[in-house]
Amino acid sequence: MTRVMACIDNSQSSLAVCDYAAWASQRLSAPLTLLHVLDKEKYPASADLSGNIGLGSREHLLEELAMLDAQRAKLALEHGQHMLEKARERTVHSGAMSPDMKQRHGHLVESLSDLQDDIRLLVIGRVGEDSTRSAQSLGSQIEAIVRTIHRPTLITTSHFRKPETVMVAFDGSATGHKTLQMLASSPLCEGLPIHIVMVGTDSEDNQNALEKARTTLAS
Repeated sequence: MTRVMACIDNSQSSLAVCDYAAWASQRLSAPLTLLHVLDKEKYPASADLSGNIGLGSREHLLEELAMLDAQRAKLALEHGQHMLEKARERTVHSGAMSPDMKQRHGHLVESLSDLQDDIRLLVIGRVGEDSTRSAQSLGSQIEAIVRTIHRPTLITTSHFRKPETVMVAFDGSATGHKTLQMLASSPLCEGLPIHIVMVGTDSEDNQNALEKARTTLAS
């Protein structure tokens, strides 16, 4: 768990992802990796034609279609490399030191799962390039990523705004206390005001839980 990893695609939010990733990389004094994953379902490298042998003239047509798919995938990979290079320029301009670039041809969730041992913080946009949802909604892959990748994840808006305060949703659970301990020990939020928000009755138990939370952050 050493690196800040930023997921880049052709969406508008990728610019903000670059800016937030550069900010986090500097706050954590951690190296930055820029990752682009080309969806192999959308851009297959080759097609399996084994089930179509013996179709005569159609076989030649299928072979040509497979060649076109391979060419599309090659061009998409080249475009992905160009996006990574532009993202690298932007993050360097924002203060990141020598970001690495990675490109994979596969599925985003699987690729992140393979790489998660190296991830200290994952930075990803709220919606991706293929999303049909509004910029205020979460993209279709966010839930799967959060459930699969057991790493802190920063989900960005479409525009960068340097974080000046932190708000923590706290429920008094073991997971909530673990989150507070992680924040208290991380330089990511060091020096920033932190507000703890708890939804519930104004009971003695909840007040005690909030006081314990405050003590954790102050220690």
